[in-house]
Amino acid sequence: MCHNITEHVRKIESDSTGINLSDTDPRHSRARDTGLNDRGWPKFHTLGDIDSGEIIAYALTDGSVGYPQMLIVLAETAL
Repeated sequence: MCHNITEHVRKIESDSTGINLSDTDPRHSRARDTGLNDRGWPKFHTLGDIDSGEIIAYALTDGSVGYPQMLIVLAETAL
């Protein structure tokens, strides 16, 4: 057990960001009427310590996984 990590109360934050794997820009494809080459939008979910900036837990999922689902998983992983 590492005492320097567990002795203080952590203030945490969570974020979920979509990552575009396609090389097409949606604005350009609409203007040219070419359609998108849709490969999906994977999401990068993080749980971090506000004070230290440390990433406590993270996960990479497909676009169908929601933010509330992953928040629970990340919180359980961080314990």
